[in-house]
Amino acid sequence: MASKTAHGFLAVGFLCISKLDCGLTYFVGALAGGLLPDFDLMWGHRKLLHTVLIPIALAVVGVLGVVSDPGFAYALALGWVSHLLSDGVTKRGVAFLWPFNHKFYHLTPRWLRPKSSSHLYNGFLVLVSIGMTVWRLGLHNLFQL
Repeated sequence: MASKTAHGFLAVGFLCISKLDCGLTYFVGALAGGLLPDFDLMWGHRKLLHTVLIPIALAVVGVLGVVSDPGFAYALALGWVSHLLSDGVTKRGVAFLWPFNHKFYHLTPRWLRPKSSSHLYNGFLVLVSIGMTVWRLGLHNLFQL
């Protein structure tokens, strides 16, 4: 798995490039969504909590207005998706369709798959996340000539 730091940064980066507000509530939702999938270690990692069914269910909860702030459900789903995507490019892959299909899928060709524990990969995720945040804040305009 990518480091907790990288998953957290990436979830916040995804929030920053979304159309959702970057306020504290949504920040916490995205951060939680980026970290919670790794709580499946006791049931078989990258299965139960790494299925696409969870972010889909969270989005449905938001659409149906089951919660008082649907944006929080969206932010949580967005963070969850960022986690699945970052694990999906690694050598191990993710069982996206679990429990219907136990196959581990990959989002990148075999030669491009990093080890999820790679410091280079985790550093790359953090840098991408910082870039997304800078873009959201409009700081990219500072670098234009």
